[in-house]
Amino acid sequence: MAKWKVKRTLLLFGGGFLLVVVAAWYFTSDRDPGSGQGGPENTVVLPQSPKDSVRALYGYVAANRGGQACALFQPEAASGFAEAMGGGDCGEAMRRLSGEVRDKSGYANPGFPAGSATVSGGRAEISSCAMKVSGGRLLGAFTLERQDNGSWIITDHRTEPANCSTG
Repeated sequence: MAKWKVKRTLLLFGGGFLLVVVAAWYFTSDRDPGSGQGGPENTVVLPQSPKDSVRALYGYVAANRGGQACALFQPEAASGFAEAMGGGDCGEAMRRLSGEVRDKSGYANPGFPAGSATVSGGRAEISSCAMKVSGGRLLGAFTLERQDNGSWIITDHRTEPANCSTG
């Protein structure tokens, strides 16, 4: 009878251990959570406000995440932005801009003083000159449009004077 109790205890312990190992593998495996173009590196959930979209752009540039930064733009706007920032495609422009960032934390967290964003219906305008940006280059002025799902995407970009003066 004692042999059976030992076998049963070992069997239960082994089964429990196996269950824990399988559960750990299942819930922590390195499966690809991304979908669509390029997997998780380029998968971006568009922000729910124009300010958050522009803040995300500065953050992705600071973190050298060009694919995610470019996904914040409509394709035509991304091409125009890349051209305005020195040519090449959007990813190249983002890598170049990232290399110019001196303070990643400061650059990734720009400030938006009152009046820095003008929102009218489903359209918004944000000027980098009206923002508080430190640690790197100002990226210009952006036009954003609200999408059907409530997110905001950059639809146009305009360069601004480097010193933000109009003259």
